[in-house]
This record gives sequence, structure tokens and C-alpha cells, in this order.
Amino acid sequence: MAYVEKNGVPEPGWSDRVDSPEIAAAIAKNRKAAFKWGVVTCIIALVAPTVISKFAPDAVKPEHAIPMGLVIAGAIIVCSVLCKIVHSFRKPYEAVVTDKIIEKNLHRNRNDSKEDRVLYITVVRTTDGRKKKIKETGFRPFVPQFDFPYELYDKPKAGNLRCVVCSKENPLEADRCSRCHAPLLK
Repeated sequence: MAYVEKNGVPEPGWSDRVDSPEIAAAIAKNRKAAFKWGVVTCIIALVAPTVISKFAPDAVKPEHAIPMGLVIAGAIIVCSVLCKIVHSFRKPYEAVVTDKIIEKNLHRNRNDSKEDRVLYITVVRTTDGRKKKIKETGFRPFVPQFDFPYELYDKPKAGNLRCVVCSKENPLEADRCSRCHAPLLK
């Protein structure tokens, strides 16, 4: 079911923009930019200890600067590779919603006060027959095409739309993201 608008505000429903080539292109562009920033961060991690050892030899001894930079850059690379591996296991799937459950429970805050927390559980059956439970707090159902769950079914209840490309919150009336100009799922 595609969305319907009233005065620029989307009615409840799923967006037909999920498979938009423009959104896919913007996501690919963001991934390339993230890779470039990763390379720059590794170079800075390699160079920074050497620079610090030149200006503050008491803080970092010159003979320890290069090994320290290698360890820091290596840690950045290992974390990036692990994130990529974890992401590769999350494959898109198609499913039919079979049940929606709302659970309320008491949650203890940092300041030791109690507040109600609402947990939304969407039960789906995938096309291969498996049953999955998607647990969320708030109104952000899972959209497997993206790295995060941002397709909202009942968009007016949320009060805003979050961009699937850059995660910027936008007003319900907006058709495109105010930061990256990608189409919003409405």
C-alpha cells in the first residue's frame, strides 16, 4: 500500500519510495565518503604520535611513536572490518506482519526514578517460512534494505520523518531531506 497525503502530511501506510534509485545512489555515495574518512583517520592515527613526540617528547617517546601509531591505525582497521563483516550477515528479506504486540514495563533511569517504557514487537513471517520478532522502542519499524529501521507506518504519530540516508529528522510536510536532499519515505 503506497502512501497518501493530506495537506502535505502522509497518511498511515508504507512508502513506495523504498526502492528508489535516488536513495540507493545517495546511500552508495555516503558509503564511499565513509571509506575516505576511514583512510584519513588511519593516516592521522599513524602521523599524530610522531608529531606529538616531536613537540612533547616527554608525553610520547620518539621510539614509541611509530609503533603506537600502527597500533591505533590497526585498531581502527580491525573495528571497521568487523563492522563490515557483521553488516554483511544482515541480508534483506521480505516478510508479512503476522502480529503486533505492545508491552509496557517499568524502566529505571540513571537518576533512579522509574518510568514506563513501551516496547513494540512486530512478529513477521519471512517468505521462506521463518518467524522473526522485531523489538523496538518508539515508532521505527525495521526496513531490511537500510542499515537502520526508519520506515514509519503511522508517520503522523511520530511527528517527523527521519532520512534513511543521513538520519536527519525532517518535518512531516517535507518531501526531501533538508541535509542531503534525498527523497523521504512518505
